[in-house]
Amino acid sequence: MKTDKLRWTRFEGESSQAFDAFTIYRDVGPHRSYNKVLKELDAKASYIRQIQRWARTYKWKFRADSYDDHLDGIKLQFKHKELEKLHREALSHSREVLQNLIDITNGVLPASRGTVDGIESYFRIIGLIRESNVR
Repeated sequence: MKTDKLRWTRFEGESSQAFDAFTIYRDVGPHRSYNKVLKELDAKASYIRQIQRWARTYKWKFRADSYDDHLDGIKLQFKHKELEKLHREALSHSREVLQNLIDITNGVLPASRGTVDGIESYFRIIGLIRESNVR
């Protein structure tokens, strides 16, 4: 969403110094603080007042929270794509395992170590899928 993006990019009228300080604050992550910005800027302790003014004027907390939400959305999209891939692989693999079990039962295929390894692999994949759905 374009309006969301604007929340963590430079505000109109925001100076380069203020925006630079904000990007430090934004990029620190959930454990961010004005003191960490001060330290990163290698500024004197009294500069904290300027940082606090910028933070109020340019709504740093709201913008940083919006940025965190944006990153979380990206992570969730990636996780969902990975889960979909894992589900497709498990489905494909389960068909193969099922066919092998049928063939072993019917005496068409001997119960070789490779077949047993394939079946064990299948159950590991199923376990990973279950584990990922719980979180």
